Amino acid sequence: MSEYQYLAVNLRRVRAERLLSQADLAVRLGPPFTQQYLSLLECGRWPSRPEHVAHLARALGVSKTELLRKVRRRVSVAI
Repeated sequence: MSEYQYLAVNLRRVRAERLLSQADLAVRLGPPFTQQYLSLLECGRWPSRPEHVAHLARALGVSKTELLRKVRRRVSVAI
């Protein structure tokens, strides 16, 4: 996984924990953040600029490290 894919997973998780929709977060952040841009970030389809990661972290009340931390892949096992 790349750094922006880690951001995708962590951003989606933290936003959901804060009970915020992508649209709500976009309003809280202001330009250049839009719901569409946040969607691309959360899908891992768009790399984010370092200053955007800092802005996201502040808006969500977490550290940049938390948003960029490595995510363990879950392995599902059929029984």
